[in-house]
Amino acid sequence: MRLNRLAPITAFLALTVESSARAESADVRLLPGDRGAFGAWLVAGPYPIPKASAASGGLAYVPPGVDEATLSPRAGSLVGVAKWKLAFDSSGVVDVNKALASWNTKDQIAYAGAVLRVKRSGTYVCLFGTDDGSVLFLDGKPLFSRDEVRPMRNDDDFVRVALSAGDHPLVLKLRQRDEAWVFKARCVDETFSPTADLALVLPGTSTADADALSKKMVRTTLERGAFDTANFVYSPSLRVRFPGGYPAERTADLRVVIEKAKAPFFDAKAGSLSFVAGVANEFTVALPPLPADATDDPYLFSFGVNDETSKQALPRQAASERALVRARKALTLLDAQKSVNEASVASIRFLIERFSRLLENGDTDVSALQEEAKELDALSLDIESGRDPYETRTGVMRRALPSPLDGGTTEFGLYVPKSYSADSARAFPLVVALHGLNGMPMAMLRAFFGQDDPSKESPVKDRHMVPFADADAFVVAPFAYGNSMYRDLGEDDVMRVVDWVKRTYRIDANRVSVTGISMGGIGAAVFPFRFPDVFSASAPLCGYHSYLLRQDMQHRAIRPWERFLAEERSNVEWAMNGSLLPLYIVHGQRDLPVANSGVLIDAYEKLKYSVKHEHPDLGHNVWQSTYGNPETLKWLLAKARPPAPKEIRFRTAHARYGKSFWVTVDALAKPDAWGEVSAKLVSSNRIAAQTSGIRAMHFDRVPQLLESSSAVRVSLDGTELAFDPSETISAHFSSRWEKGPEPTSSPRKGGAMAGPFRDIFHQPIVFVYGASDPKQTNVNRDVANGFATIRGGMSQKYPILSDAEFLAKRESFDRVHSLFLVGNAQSNALVREFESSFPIRVTGETITAGSVVHRGQELGAAFIRPHPKDPSRYVVVVEGVDALGTLRALSLPELMPDFMIYDRGVAGARGQQVLGSATARSAGFFTNDWALP
Repeated sequence: MRLNRLAPITAFLALTVESSARAESADVRLLPGDRGAFGAWLVAGPYPIPKASAASGGLAYVPPGVDEATLSPRAGSLVGVAKWKLAFDSSGVVDVNKALASWNTKDQIAYAGAVLRVKRSGTYVCLFGTDDGSVLFLDGKPLFSRDEVRPMRNDDDFVRVALSAGDHPLVLKLRQRDEAWVFKARCVDETFSPTADLALVLPGTSTADADALSKKMVRTTLERGAFDTANFVYSPSLRVRFPGGYPAERTADLRVVIEKAKAPFFDAKAGSLSFVAGVANEFTVALPPLPADATDDPYLFSFGVNDETSKQALPRQAASERALVRARKALTLLDAQKSVNEASVASIRFLIERFSRLLENGDTDVSALQEEAKELDALSLDIESGRDPYETRTGVMRRALPSPLDGGTTEFGLYVPKSYSADSARAFPLVVALHGLNGMPMAMLRAFFGQDDPSKESPVKDRHMVPFADADAFVVAPFAYGNSMYRDLGEDDVMRVVDWVKRTYRIDANRVSVTGISMGGIGAAVFPFRFPDVFSASAPLCGYHSYLLRQDMQHRAIRPWERFLAEERSNVEWAMNGSLLPLYIVHGQRDLPVANSGVLIDAYEKLKYSVKHEHPDLGHNVWQSTYGNPETLKWLLAKARPPAPKEIRFRTAHARYGKSFWVTVDALAKPDAWGEVSAKLVSSNRIAAQTSGIRAMHFDRVPQLLESSSAVRVSLDGTELAFDPSETISAHFSSRWEKGPEPTSSPRKGGAMAGPFRDIFHQPIVFVYGASDPKQTNVNRDVANGFATIRGGMSQKYPILSDAEFLAKRESFDRVHSLFLVGNAQSNALVREFESSFPIRVTGETITAGSVVHRGQELGAAFIRPHPKDPSRYVVVVEGVDALGTLRALSLPELMPDFMIYDRGVAGARGQQVLGSATARSAGFFTNDWALP
């Protein structure tokens, strides 16, 4: 709800939608907050679990004096040796350790309880996320139980219950296995919406508790608002939220005071924010515009609810604001100059948008803002003078490219050597520098040039460059959408940036090297092993090169398809492709296990490939000393790859990575097995190759190697084939090798279209959630948002539309976008349209896969297919027999094959790499013609 800032001040805070009478009882009645969350509970404990009970199943342990069937939460009353006490947090996440002053970190039990008051009989859903084990009791009956090591995640577990009107005791039994101990819970109606038909009563609490909650359960956020360059003003607003709910017995009395130069600018007296339909809604209160002036004096805000006051300054940066106004005007000039490089326009537009966000968020890093304002002024001056601002520029700069994947822009850091001139005929080497987890491109450039500062956070280093020595090479630091792990869209972003630098500047294609730290150290081996004809050398620092060594893979059952996918993500499995790639590996002796890098060193030494490795007496940070040594850059720049080697050894798990110099694997024999080829140029018109696991391949006619005027003879696994000068040197295998591409009349796995499930993230995607069925809409939207996020710390922003919204805009997406469809045919119009072509479909309360019919609770399916109307694009479907089945898809593990049919047994895999002790009904890879195996 938004209040009109043009209304009189008396109306500004006098919003009254529904009066809130004080309850006669002293018991606090909590209205549901964000998405139906309840963030105030009574908790009791902790109760240490005896060693014998912990060993035999600690969640089953019942503390002495506790009868779980009759637990009735009431503040101050005893539960065995402990008392119920009030615990709450405005975020909705309750910290049990903090509430119980419990700092023991091993095997304990606690209880969290309240009374769920139901106004109207009906079916409701309770969703909760807990640390480790939990049991949900309702009316004294256990409805759900799960006990395993896990972090708290929203909506990890859920139950659907039919409830009569009245009071229902609700108790969560919580088990702690390790240090953290938190939980979050919400209750919603059948459409998964917050409802006034539910409230959480905290028996035994007092009016003083209600007063405390009315102050502490509120979150206020001052938003500066967009900067209006025409009128030179901001339009701020105050966002008031109640994520964990709010006591029904209290109103929310808000006050806002704004001062400028110690003088009142705006003063709104206290008034009440009441709640619509008994739900603690979010309010956005529009404040008066903040006019510009010639000074940088900040506006000082005081705001709060029920006398719980916060203070915040919104600084004015007059020079920065003027630079932004000038840059926006310059951009309109640049857009009109048709000859300007597309990347120059994208870079300037990105810098303007970025600078706008900094100002609008009230950025307080004044020195960084001043430097960035100078940069914008310099770019504006070039544009006003009719010049491309990047055409002759050298040194360090923040750049950006349009992203074909999400329609936005992706940034990167670029160093252009001062000795470079567009008029020079000399070609320069290029170094690709990859940041680590939570890293940033300009900070990575600093680190690569030996100027890292571990005492500063990455965002600070990214904005504060320091002088460093010139290098006689280009250096590019891609952002790769942040924490992408350099997979999928992150991988594509790096290669797109590298290709752009090679096209834009005079780069020696035989001297393109790569290096990186931690996550970037993994990437520094990922890229040259998958694209061996691009890179000349690699220096992976403190990387992890075997997925099977990950801590979250240890002591877990690994299915065959999981092992294949784990191998595909393990650099050591691709090491065969490094015959022409020298490695320089650095891994600290105290960075355990050292085998993370050691496995790749061992593989290289076994293959007799070139590897230099060092193991300083350091922890994870080996980049300071390594990049601080000038010899590291010299080593990278000294390496050059041969332009056309006569012998190639190549291994791949996906035809997407099928090219090595003049050899290309077009399709693999099996979707879950590696393909290998060893090819040799015997003479200028003869090739001999040995293969395994390959279905189709071809050889390029490289002028330096093959005579263009004579026939070429190819021996493939002993089969002799001859190709005239006009023929493409391609072959496919059926019962034997035959000339020509693989004949097919229907989609076949090969090239970039072979799955598995997450392969869709290599393509532009539009997420479409089903909104045809109100009972599924909210869940479908949440699941679409969950998959579109991919993981924390990523920056991509995919379009997420309802099926109706998509159909209204279909033409703008139908040419290039793959579809990620969420919801079954009952709820999603696109699933209804395509379902007849799918081998897996929802039928009533079952899922049919071929001839097999699946039944179960929280039943769902997830699979990837070629788009029915365009086999060059994907369609992914995530659907359940109902909303709970679709919601359970958020528990699917990271390593997903082409398809998985699941039920509530998959719950334990949430946030994990593999299923482990969790289960799936069916999972695997489609055959090469996209049929069920």
